Amino acid sequence: MEEEKREGREKTEDNALLKITSIGGSGMFGMNCMLLESAKSRILVDCGIMFPADDDWGVDLITPDFSVLETQPLDGIVLTHAHEDHIGAIAFLLKTMQKRGFRGKMPIYGTDITLAFVKRRLTEHELLSSVLFNVINTKEEFNLGDCRVECIDVCHSIPGSVAYAFYTPAGTIVHSGDWRIDNTPMAGAKTNLARLEALGDEGVRVLLADSTNVEVDDAMASELDIYNDLLEVFTKLKGRIFVTLFASNIGRLQSIFTAAAAANRKIAVCGRSLNSNLGIARELNYFSMPNDMEIVAEHKIEEAGENIVVVISGSQGERASSLYKLSQAKHNNIRLRPSDTLIYSARQIPGNEKRVGAIVDGFYRQGASLFNPRDAVFHSSGHGGRKELELLIELLEPEIFVPIHGDYRRLSMHEALADDMQPSPDRSITIEEGYTLKLFSDRHELEQSFIPSRRYVVGKSLDGMDRDCAREKKVLGHNGMLFVGGALNKDEQLRGELRIEEFGISSDKSFLKDMQDELKRTIISSAKHGDMQEIIRHKAAKIIKQKLGKFPHVIVHFEFV
Repeated sequence: MEEEKREGREKTEDNALLKITSIGGSGMFGMNCMLLESAKSRILVDCGIMFPADDDWGVDLITPDFSVLETQPLDGIVLTHAHEDHIGAIAFLLKTMQKRGFRGKMPIYGTDITLAFVKRRLTEHELLSSVLFNVINTKEEFNLGDCRVECIDVCHSIPGSVAYAFYTPAGTIVHSGDWRIDNTPMAGAKTNLARLEALGDEGVRVLLADSTNVEVDDAMASELDIYNDLLEVFTKLKGRIFVTLFASNIGRLQSIFTAAAAANRKIAVCGRSLNSNLGIARELNYFSMPNDMEIVAEHKIEEAGENIVVVISGSQGERASSLYKLSQAKHNNIRLRPSDTLIYSARQIPGNEKRVGAIVDGFYRQGASLFNPRDAVFHSSGHGGRKELELLIELLEPEIFVPIHGDYRRLSMHEALADDMQPSPDRSITIEEGYTLKLFSDRHELEQSFIPSRRYVVGKSLDGMDRDCAREKKVLGHNGMLFVGGALNKDEQLRGELRIEEFGISSDKSFLKDMQDELKRTIISSAKHGDMQEIIRHKAAKIIKQKLGKFPHVIVHFEFV
């Protein structure tokens, strides 16, 4: 069905009133980045990273393909909230544009806490002088080119989250951002359903909607529910309690601190990202420290006794995190005790199950335990479930529905949900990465505008690795590398020894001696019969395939003397 929709609308006309291009975030989790273009404006909505999978060896981050953004300047970057999958690639976009000659200040729009998180990232890359920060709020609109922009409060797992209404020449475009309904949030605002309903009454041309939890039918627990369960556990359990969570979940931090204070427990925060995020939230009044609460420094935790809650980062099993080090008895300041308990106040991101399992095993190996009763709720998603997604469509009644923020399965399910609610030919459409939705006065079309090629970031390197380089690295990781070298005279006869070294092929090196003898014979028999380096490369690869069944990367280098 989706292919039929796409084939029926792919055109090449370029006089559209508005173009909406997916730079990332469609068909995947991460790299959220959407470009809106009219005749007089060019607006980027979010600019996020994607975290690498376990088999992306040596890769720190993955960013979108920014080539489509290099042709013309942007009027600004508009941010929905401060999570890394929405802001983490800004530094790499700026570096890319500067490499292409951009020398101005990039306007960036967001709430105060969102911009504070961006400022921290750009400081790390020494790029603060390259941007112009514009703090937005829900009481004021602003203009970018021929588009008027309004932000609307939404509830999410980090405060300062907003949806956007873009008033464009093609009509009103609503971008939901990441959102949910929670009438008792511990930090940040409630979702402004009344304003969303009013937008629907005014008329919405396109709704771009978060698809994360389209598969979840059950109602989400409120943050107040989680606070109550935490308070009960903090009161009943004996011994030290370690709580891990997403480091940016300021509302959950508020729940944990408040519950610990009510249970008369001390508290400690362990992890650089947690401490940094907490500092930003406190400075901007998104976090309220309970009165008379005793805060224990990380290096004093071992001396603080049993009546303490330790909030610790590393819920996804990150190897450098405090939680992982603690679980493996490698933490510098803390050692687990049999009376210690771990509470997981975060969901496992798909793909991290093994790493999370290693943490839980590490706790049990040291005599501690995981507290996970069926009747207690310690985490609730910051994304609305299916019923909330239905409500958003009902409130806004868009002419065109576009699911975003999810893998292709969830996008397809969200699109089907919209079609079931209000069947209409061509009403819903998925904009895949690299595709552009063109809006005309009386119709819309979809076409592929570029072939995306993600960038694999290593450290702070701008160039990092492209897809081909990343693939080569995986091949090396699986099969290893063989180096063959030596010196040949003008008759292509070997002078001195033939040097062979292997890297990551086999711990049994006995095959190297037989290979060396066979390659020497090949050099003698193949002199003046072609490219000697290529002949030896093929021969070495053939020998390893026969002996070990592996296909390593083979490098051959001869010096001619």
